Amino acid sequence: MHFPGVTAMMPLAALAGLLTWCAAEDIRSRTIPHAAIAAIVVLFLPYALAGHGHWLQGLISAGILLLAGFALFYFRVMGGGDAKLIAAMGFWVGLSHLVPFLLYTAMAGGVVTLGVVIIHRIRARNSDIVERTTPTVPYGVAIAVGGIIAAWQACLTEAF
Repeated sequence: MHFPGVTAMMPLAALAGLLTWCAAEDIRSRTIPHAAIAAIVVLFLPYALAGHGHWLQGLISAGILLLAGFALFYFRVMGGGDAKLIAAMGFWVGLSHLVPFLLYTAMAGGVVTLGVVIIHRIRARNSDIVERTTPTVPYGVAIAVGGIIAAWQACLTEAF
């Protein structure tokens, strides 16, 4: 393991900020801003040009995640913004950290889902009106958490 230089840390810090923005917007409005997703993809370019990450592996990983994300969107398991965000993160994690990224995202998704269910039940119990709606899960939060962890891990373990 090595300590990344400024050329890696600055884009990774910006990535963390963009993912935080995505998570906050997903909680607030259940949408993920297109501008944030575009910025995540564009931000990968200087990161890769500085010698970090593997652009071809990132492209392949993003393609795999885009196909999987759109399949999940088609079957109404995931929103369109979530599908695009998870594909954008494919650039950053590459093939070598794709499985850990999905694992971190799934674990964070379980925590977020549990939190949503608990909040929904508390609100239903404290309300005079019976809520018959199914709560939605802001899965962008889980993708953001998994993405931050996996991108930093990928950077810290990349070989020079």
